[in-house]
Amino acid sequence: MYRLESGASEAGFREYLIGSGKLLILCTEDAVPTRGNFQGGWQFYALNPHTGKWAVLNLFRPRRGVTPPRVVKTVNGVCSFIKDVGFPAGIIPFGVGSGVETSKSGDMRFIGSVAFD
Repeated sequence: MYRLESGASEAGFREYLIGSGKLLILCTEDAVPTRGNFQGGWQFYALNPHTGKWAVLNLFRPRRGVTPPRVVKTVNGVCSFIKDVGFPAGIIPFGVGSGVETSKSGDMRFIGSVAFD
């Protein structure tokens, strides 16, 4: 069970990753093959080292007064993000509700059904 806190901006998200070194990738839409890629939906969560709770990466600007979570729509986008935040490798979940918890040390754990508290 993952305990959540409010989302983080990209700068705050990166600070959490530096402090905890833990990233959770959650599949929000089944991955389907398309020309040379897979399309679906993925959200990113970082462990806040101060609270022990996970924060979702939010979009950089509010929509109608609400700051929604950022959703990446392709596997290439997920791989790009993982590399951009300095992780050495990544596993990408393909089914809705599944996730992968990974750390900067390269340890990874697949979660068949991610549950939030």
